[in-house]
Amino acid sequence: MMLMSMVHVLFISIGFLLFRRWRDGLNELEGLKVTGKMAAPEHDQPLSVSIIIPARNEEQNLKQLLPLLMQQQLPAYEIIVVDDNSTDGTSLIAQQHGAKVVHPGALPRGWLGKSWACWNGAQAANGELFVFLDADTIPAPNFVG
Repeated sequence: MMLMSMVHVLFISIGFLLFRRWRDGLNELEGLKVTGKMAAPEHDQPLSVSIIIPARNEEQNLKQLLPLLMQQQLPAYEIIVVDDNSTDGTSLIAQQHGAKVVHPGALPRGWLGKSWACWNGAQAANGELFVFLDADTIPAPNFVG
């Protein structure tokens, strides 16, 4: 009987702690504005967006993508193309369209190429929000917004 009472007290205590943790999490969400399925902090001004594009031999795709990004209704703060050892004109096309070009250098042990490129792009980015895009993406005019 004593053991059963101790188990009940234990379960009630655990339930109380879990409830408090859940309630505290809800309190943290009060200052957030929900947009679609994501929650973002309330701002009077839109967040500055850094678009990061890992690219290897993506000259042709960048010729399509970069003009579409430049024509956005809400322009990106910056566009970064991470040229991962391309042998075509990837860097030149990116520069011609005003993108910042990053060369990540040699792939360190334990890293994969795309994740290494994304990491280096994020390190070079200055925006408040990072958007990672593949070079073959075709964004709508309101994509950044």
